[in-house]
Amino acid sequence: MPSIQPQCAYEEDLAADKAAALRLAPISRETEARLDAYVALLQQWQAKTNLIASSTLPQLWTRHIADSLQLAELAPSARRWLDIGSGGGFPGVVLACIMAERGGEVVLVERIAKKAAFLREALRVTQGAGTVMLADIGDNVEKVRGPFDCITARGVAPLHQLID
Repeated sequence: MPSIQPQCAYEEDLAADKAAALRLAPISRETEARLDAYVALLQQWQAKTNLIASSTLPQLWTRHIADSLQLAELAPSARRWLDIGSGGGFPGVVLACIMAERGGEVVLVERIAKKAAFLREALRVTQGAGTVMLADIGDNVEKVRGPFDCITARGVAPLHQLID
């Protein structure tokens, strides 16, 4: 019985966190439904594959999703995005959920096969507008076809290394 209480508290915390995130970055019901599907999938895969730091799960919506959503608001006319080192899908999958409505697309580049498989499944489940490249961007930069309106690289490397 004790294991039930933490799960309920976790779900309540996650619901409150989601409400706070959606106040920070309002989205359509369609995008919210896509993101709900993504969060459910992320939680499922997180048990087997370390996609994000487990300590950030209770703040998943404010720390990861709202952080990703703000990019679409900073570049509202951007339709083609490149996300380098997509990992657990932030911001790439979140942006792909938005681009499904806006008529754009996101190319997610990930070098770890397990994470690339997760990203493909996340795009399928959410019907996000994107594709996944299994590649190390440093060795395969010529394979990425542009042009892109925006390029993201959350937590990959310091900016001076990325630019090189």
